[in-house]
Amino acid sequence: MSKHITCIGECMLEAQFTDLENKNLAGNSLAFGGDVYNTAFAIQQCGVTDNRVSFLSAIGDDEFSQQMLRSWHQQGIDTEHVSILASKQAGLYIVKTDDAGERTFTYWRNESAARELFQSSQFPTLLETMAAPNCLYFSGISLAIMSDANRKRLLHFAKKWAESGCVVAFDSNYRPPLWSSIDEARHWVDAAWEVTTIGLPTLDDDQQLFGIDSAAKSIEKLCSLGVALGAVKLGKAGCMAFDRNNSTGFKVPAPKIEVSKTIDTTGAGDAFNGAFIASYLEHKDCETASKSGVNRAAEAVQHFGAIPRST
Repeated sequence: MSKHITCIGECMLEAQFTDLENKNLAGNSLAFGGDVYNTAFAIQQCGVTDNRVSFLSAIGDDEFSQQMLRSWHQQGIDTEHVSILASKQAGLYIVKTDDAGERTFTYWRNESAARELFQSSQFPTLLETMAAPNCLYFSGISLAIMSDANRKRLLHFAKKWAESGCVVAFDSNYRPPLWSSIDEARHWVDAAWEVTTIGLPTLDDDQQLFGIDSAAKSIEKLCSLGVALGAVKLGKAGCMAFDRNNSTGFKVPAPKIEVSKTIDTTGAGDAFNGAFIASYLEHKDCETASKSGVNRAAEAVQHFGAIPRST
């Protein structure tokens, strides 16, 4: 049976350099990326073909934004809830990747169309007019670029839809510069966990945000807040998954990849999230979903960019 999955977040222009000093661009074209968009793409790629994956966001009326919109159409992502804002543009980020495939980011997003939408009165109106999806996905970055009022509205609808059977998936995805303080981030991330069905944090983020030093403690915290199942992502080590049958967690190792094949870790966690969600919606099995997640993430690190350039 087909399902409707709604993903709420931002997509930006992506430029990637392997050597900024000599301006060596990785690839020969501008690409697109953003944590929730990357996850939506992975859900679409990994899921049942007649599922409907919708992206709720905003773009500008510039040429690059229109290219972005065409790309989503080609990828089969539904854009009914994408707003086009006059005189606005998509955000931009540059990725610098080192020899081990690890990356650092520089962002230009303060005036982006998505941020404008998520801080406006138009956003709650969109939520009010939408039918409840079968699955809702958003992230800590989604919350970070919203106004307080719109954070409250999103979590209100997430709770309302969950009560009617919607699967709510959330990744805390902590980016300190997007928040006014760590206390603000902690407050809203915890509030999000309280309406979440599938928790998909990264241990590194939990360490930064809450001082949590193990996947077991991350799982303990999620379960205490009512999260039913999910996985704590551990990078090269795979993940620690959990559900109601195993609330202490179980290890799911990542496939082994030759060091020389690890090109770029950008978007690997998002690829994991998308594969996990698609698999869980189809099979309702946390272990199967976790294996799908680590396999998809392993594929992602062997390509440049948040989305493989060939797509």
